[in-house]
Amino acid sequence: MGEATYYLKARFASAEDAERVFEDFKTALARLYDLNERWQAMRDKRELACAQRRVLLSREFRDLEGMVPWGAIDEHCRSFASGDAPMNCCAGEMPDIGGDPQVEVNGDEIWLSDMVWHSTSWDGVAHWLRQRGATGVGWISDEYTSPWDAVALE
Repeated sequence: MGEATYYLKARFASAEDAERVFEDFKTALARLYDLNERWQAMRDKRELACAQRRVLLSREFRDLEGMVPWGAIDEHCRSFASGDAPMNCCAGEMPDIGGDPQVEVNGDEIWLSDMVWHSTSWDGVAHWLRQRGATGVGWISDEYTSPWDAVALE
């Protein structure tokens, strides 16, 4: 499995607003980690069809609505052959997060970084933060950039 370090920065109207969201954000990230672990554990349990396992996940983790694009996952799953026993349809749609992400408040911003699956999308994480008042959110992966590009030659 390829991995990359992802970085996300969310700006709020004030440092107080960032602090207000911070604890809920850390809780949501822990739940997202639990979701990813549960998904991985379910991938080989083929006594239930992929769609049935996906429904079980969405019920158990409904509180992550907005961070996890359940509708997009459903659409993506329908596009897969009915033989998607390993639940690959969730890959790339469900944001990946590790068990120990680096997350901090820096003034009016929340910063998040973590080494995760290299093809994940943090669009859902950005959406969740916007729903809670972030005025700007962006993320990038070191897979798409290199620190060598920032080195100036004299």
